Amino acid sequence: MATTNTTNMLFSIPPPAQNDDTHKTYAVSIAIIVLSFFTCIFVAVRLTHRFRTKTVGLDDYAMILALIFYIGWTFLAVYLILGAGIGKPLTEITLDEYAFWFKGLLACTWMYPWSSACIRLSIIFFYRRVFFKGSGWILRWGLWTMLGLQAVYVIVFSILPAFTCQPFHYAWILQERNAHCNLLYWYQNLEGLYAASLALDGLLLLFPMVPIAKLQMPLKKRLGVGFVFALGFS
Repeated sequence: MATTNTTNMLFSIPPPAQNDDTHKTYAVSIAIIVLSFFTCIFVAVRLTHRFRTKTVGLDDYAMILALIFYIGWTFLAVYLILGAGIGKPLTEITLDEYAFWFKGLLACTWMYPWSSACIRLSIIFFYRRVFFKGSGWILRWGLWTMLGLQAVYVIVFSILPAFTCQPFHYAWILQERNAHCNLLYWYQNLEGLYAASLALDGLLLLFPMVPIAKLQMPLKKRLGVGFVFALGFS
């Protein structure tokens, strides 16, 4: 109750008319840039090795597409944090910064399904490279089913955010947002997005365990191979 009253009190204070970054911190932006830099380096090393050894496959091309989305998301996240008042006290955020934040949040919501689906595509194509030849029809159909689920995932969660506000441009107008936007629908959409992502990730994690369990090797070695796949997936 006290938290709710405090939040209402903060939002009842008129936002400042002029931008003031005196108390702004940049730790989040720096952390994102550093982590993204090392991620891009690791992926670039992997792709360079594949091209040099002429072992490039569909999984590598999907990884390139995923890397493009990841770099775009990184630039968007840093640009959004720097321009939307992130790292400042709530009472110092202007209306323009609120609008900028809501626009960026919507952009990130649309970009997430595409970027995460590209990462999963790379993993699925890698499984196809490793397990497809000589495998039974159940395993092959399992791979095709997971590919189809990625398409459904992207289409559904690219369409749903468009119905959050009527008209849509009220999504980033702070004073009118509550009156024209279904915030419960918005939160449920986000919950569905991340729940579906978690479920698809879980399927990808479990998928290689079936063919690994059939390998003609001691249990200890099979567990080791499964651990390697799980570690690489994570």
